[in-house]
Amino acid sequence: MRHLELSPRLRLLAGWVRPGARVADVGTDHAYLPVWLVLHGRVSSAIASDLREGPLARARETGRTYGAESVDFRLCGGLSGIRPDEADTIVIAGMGGEKVESRQGSLCGEWHCDCD
Repeated sequence: MRHLELSPRLRLLAGWVRPGARVADVGTDHAYLPVWLVLHGRVSSAIASDLREGPLARARETGRTYGAESVDFRLCGGLSGIRPDEADTIVIAGMGGEKVESRQGSLCGEWHCDCD
């Protein structure tokens, strides 16, 4: 099995995820962060979601390549396909701040987001 090395930015984010968290990585693209968190036993569960099939296919391939089949891969926009009881830690690292702010309502769905 290959070793997954995170970029400095993703390593910083990984350090902010509390041990045992149920994490959802929104806009996951390659799913490096949730896969790494699972492989290192840092989280109790991980959801990797993306709005488009192409990035989600890359994410699934990352999970297979590194042996992290327990990551739950979902095709959905924002948190629309993730129930509040499924995650207690949300990572939205693939979008710039202005994009996140402009999409806050569509990102949050039924979640209560205290983003102010």
